Amino acid sequence: MKALQFSQTGDLSALRYVDLPTPLPAAGEVLVEVRASGLNPSDVKNVLGRFPYTTLPRIPGRDFAGVVVQGPQNLLGKAVWGTGKELGFYNDGAHAAYVKLPADGVALKPESLSFSQAASLGVPYTTAWDALERSGVGRGTRVLVIGAGAVGRAALALARVRGAHVLG
Repeated sequence: MKALQFSQTGDLSALRYVDLPTPLPAAGEVLVEVRASGLNPSDVKNVLGRFPYTTLPRIPGRDFAGVVVQGPQNLLGKAVWGTGKELGFYNDGAHAAYVKLPADGVALKPESLSFSQAASLGVPYTTAWDALERSGVGRGTRVLVIGAGAVGRAALALARVRGAHVLG
């Protein structure tokens, strides 16, 4: 399979486009044919060496969307998406043709989202959700979001869903 991989950190020039064997899922795991993967600041920082716990060599990429090609029968052929704190750090990530991960690490992709849209939601939306949870945002809360990046846009959308008065 084709993949982006780095064997050392410090500079983005460490990324190489390589041919690797397709991963083999174990019991309780799925193999997802990646149709789209997100690029997050943490993926870039990882290649730069900002996460010393990353094991090398490594395929980066935390957010993905694709189709299950191996794994439990109930997931075979299903369009899925996901994100992971270990993907790209301790385990190979989604900047590859395939990604292997625990079966409970995927969710069915909503039909209303394209693969690209689904792959762009993971880190931004989980970051925004965590911030809103920690801040106790709910119905009637006033929320001011400064910044129009992916996390800021996610925070605005999620705050609205929670019934907050949103300023951005």
